[in-house]
Amino acid sequence: MSIYSLYGCKNAEQLYKKVKSGNEEVKGLIDFIEYLKRDREREAPLISSNIKLKDYLKENSNRTDGTYVLLLDAQNVLIKDFKAKSENKKKEIIEEALNNNAKSMIIVNWDKEEGQLKTTAQEISEISALKKNAKIFEIGILDNVTVGKEEYVSYLERGILNEEASVYSYLSLDKTEKEEGFVKEYNDSYIGNFKEIEKSSDFFKHYTEKEIKGLSMTKDFDKIKESLKVELSEKEKEIFSIMYIDRKNRIIKKENIFEGTLDKSIIYMRELGKKLINEKIEFSGIVAIHNHPAGSKTPSSADIELTEKIKEGLKIFEIDVKDHLIVSRKGVSSFLELKLLENKYSPEPAKLFNIDKIKRKNKEKELER
Repeated sequence: MSIYSLYGCKNAEQLYKKVKSGNEEVKGLIDFIEYLKRDREREAPLISSNIKLKDYLKENSNRTDGTYVLLLDAQNVLIKDFKAKSENKKKEIIEEALNNNAKSMIIVNWDKEEGQLKTTAQEISEISALKKNAKIFEIGILDNVTVGKEEYVSYLERGILNEEASVYSYLSLDKTEKEEGFVKEYNDSYIGNFKEIEKSSDFFKHYTEKEIKGLSMTKDFDKIKESLKVELSEKEKEIFSIMYIDRKNRIIKKENIFEGTLDKSIIYMRELGKKLINEKIEFSGIVAIHNHPAGSKTPSSADIELTEKIKEGLKIFEIDVKDHLIVSRKGVSSFLELKLLENKYSPEPAKLFNIDKIKRKNKEKELER
């Protein structure tokens, strides 16, 4: 059932009107939209090093023997900790990783009966085969550890997984996050329930574009950020969008341009340039937007490099990049606010008038004296 038929509507515009009117029939949807607008957080373990892994395993040592898998997102935050039970463990593990949007994993072999732990040729062969298959689906293996009564054996520490660890580094997060050992992350079946409904993404896109049209980037920024979270904060892939801005800093329209992967925005400068120079509407600049499905709202080095590339590329057409927004469930960050971009917004006439008025009054006072 689509979200439109669920609420007795034929299309996105009909449902949007019901939501805006506060119709009791769509109260559940209205509540969910308000929920998406919030910065949504809960504590989840950050397994950013072998030390953090050992601490986590000590705290969760009440396990039966067997193979456990820790699934991590792109920020090394724990998504799921489960015991592999099927005979075809390789298939089960990769299926779970894909279904949970994991970027990497840690394999933990629990063996409390074993006295002295040994790394066998068969074990190395099995983890190598799993690593090879996982890599096809862009999933890394950070470590393979065996935990015994008093021993702890790590493939990473023994140099067996060094090649993989260099790609999916334990040390990829900033100092403050690593020291804390926890990050703010969110995962809830409430969101999953709406994701199962057909056309829900289509409606949230329509809702966001209707809400932000005509809003001012300088006066209505908080409302714009909330609206963008409705569409983009729970996307499972990175979406690159642009908003066209007029001379009064108002949003003319928003468009989704490119779709990336779980942790990468795929931008084709040739296509972006062609689209902008052939755009029929008049605009003074653009605001770039993309989401971080993993939840971080901090721009990555790749995000910063991309922004510079877009800014430099569009200079030749005299198109300003007014801002670049990173949208996540934790909030929205602005390159302009982070001082990663120069302010290119038009001065607001009302503010200039007020400044001139103050100057005139001060001058009049001086003359009176």
